[in-house]
Amino acid sequence: MTKLLKIMFLSFIVSFCSFKVNASQCLELGYNASHQTSQKIIDAFKSNDNVALAELMFAYIVNGPSQTYVANTKFDLLFSKEVKQQILDTEGTKEQCYPMGSNGAMVARGIIWIADADDKTEGFSPIKSINRSLKPIVNAPKTRNSYWTSDLGDLHSSCFSTLWMSYDNYELFAEQFNIYDLQRFKSFPGEFFGSEIDSLEPINQGWAKDKPQSLGFRTSDCIDSAANLVLQSDNSVIIEDCSTNTDCSQKSYKLHRVINQRICTKLTRNFHGTCKSSYLVSIREGEGAYYTHWAIYGLFKSEPDGEVILPLANFKNENAALEFIRGVELEVKHSSAQKLDDF
Repeated sequence: MTKLLKIMFLSFIVSFCSFKVNASQCLELGYNASHQTSQKIIDAFKSNDNVALAELMFAYIVNGPSQTYVANTKFDLLFSKEVKQQILDTEGTKEQCYPMGSNGAMVARGIIWIADADDKTEGFSPIKSINRSLKPIVNAPKTRNSYWTSDLGDLHSSCFSTLWMSYDNYELFAEQFNIYDLQRFKSFPGEFFGSEIDSLEPINQGWAKDKPQSLGFRTSDCIDSAANLVLQSDNSVIIEDCSTNTDCSQKSYKLHRVINQRICTKLTRNFHGTCKSSYLVSIREGEGAYYTHWAIYGLFKSEPDGEVILPLANFKNENAALEFIRGVELEVKHSSAQKLDDF
């Protein structure tokens, strides 16, 4: 009898130690909506259900693929086996869902972020960020380095205008040139050069009176032959000597993908000029807390402005840019007569 009790006791200990309690930190602290979303995420990973995962997302998240891309892409093209296993391994642990105050809640130590972690109701807490998804596969070649060469030499960081987070600079141009579709203008500014925007001269009215604003530049106006361009360790280009430009040390550019000339031309369908080269570029601005802007730019030969650099399309992040490029490539592949007029 004593031996039997010992066996039963040992069996209980083994069972207790191996028993997995479904106790995420969110659940323990009462963040039920966030916990429920984390469980649905894990269930989607278990079944490789990209549609179920997409239904848990905001349409456009802070970082990572868009909801539409996730819904239309096979699961093994969205996540590596390693990331998938890391998500599954957190089930029933504190890391399954860990509240981070106003920032939301982490799933699997930040691989995925959920919004509204402070919501202790049974409501819905959507996915706001996916940080380790696979990048969309595109045919556009990667660049070998980040020096963008023009007739006057390598382009400087000051040659690239960016869409401000406040949108104030684009709203300034929309008002000046009577552009009514502001959303389209912010997304595809290249379409408006040569039509509504008929001049590359800076705007120096209103709040821009003391600091004129430009969207496109003549290379003769933005390249300083005396400045020293430096290729940084992350392969981005920055101006080392800021004696003539107090902002230059806070702005660098990096080339990522070569853009097909046909796409470049279609993105500037109204501009009277020849696209010489085009790239997907990231622009890094700021001091301390940096902001990275993603856009397609084109270098053109035009009359009467000569050589100019224009922003063609702006993107929220790298994923959005690659999704756009992939979408255009697929349209061209499936229809040789495809007109790229409806991006």
